[in-house]
Amino acid sequence: MLPVSRSSQANVRPIEEAVSTEVGLVTWSALPTLTEDDRLLVPALERLGVAARACVWDDPQVDWGSLDAAVVRSTWDYHRRRTEFLAWAERSSSVVPLWNPLELLRPNTHKSYLAELGERGIPIVPTATGREGETLRELGARLGWSDVVVKPAVSAGAQSTFRVKADELDAAEVMYRNALSTGEQLVQPYVSEIDEAGEHSLVYFDGAYSHAVRRPPGLLAREAGAPAATALDPPHVERALAERLIRPLSPTPLYARVDLVPLRSGTPVLMELELVEPAVFLGFDPGAPERFARAISARLG
Repeated sequence: MLPVSRSSQANVRPIEEAVSTEVGLVTWSALPTLTEDDRLLVPALERLGVAARACVWDDPQVDWGSLDAAVVRSTWDYHRRRTEFLAWAERSSSVVPLWNPLELLRPNTHKSYLAELGERGIPIVPTATGREGETLRELGARLGWSDVVVKPAVSAGAQSTFRVKADELDAAEVMYRNALSTGEQLVQPYVSEIDEAGEHSLVYFDGAYSHAVRRPPGLLAREAGAPAATALDPPHVERALAERLIRPLSPTPLYARVDLVPLRSGTPVLMELELVEPAVFLGFDPGAPERFARAISARLG
């Protein structure tokens, strides 16, 4: 078990005196001891002489300046409080190195980045912004989509995301109107290949490929931890697309997860580029915790 902050003395994990470097693994209040998956990172860091403790991002008792770095991990409530979360990221990064840094966090917390990637020639799932005054059926007819997915532009873990099949468009209109009233909504055609192939999630540490998993279709229950998954050896075409996304990023992200769906044509399309708080499935590859730990240690110098 990991402590939340210096104020939670009852949960303090003993650290050997030889360890003088300490990083905070940033989480949220519902996961004060991190996810089971992320806890695998702690002993890997300790073997490199780096102590790690969980820190809740909005805990006022956390002394961010006392840390050598803060690594954003499971801040799974940021989408409900995006403005507050980004303000915290800006404040904390003024006193401690924050990874991923604010320059990457800010744009990645709003899914408009998908359209920007599409404009750069990255194959994405087509994405439209819902419009007031246009029904879901009208939007689908305009774009030629009959089976659609609606998701908030600011969201995590598929929260408030729903699918509407062709014969449900009229019945779902009230739900769609209600969603629009809560904030900007994105609409995408449902990619049926996901039913067969699932999502392929490729994980990168410090710009280098680490490992991949196949995640089954269905909404990702963040609060329940990492979803069921299986280890995956992604084909070259998927690695190539993921690296087209990772290489131009500046600064290079400490961690990144590229979520793809392979189409029947063999061409993968991007579902999400996760740079804020993705599960990175450390338990699905024996070397993954050490690779992540080495990436952190190398940045510490």
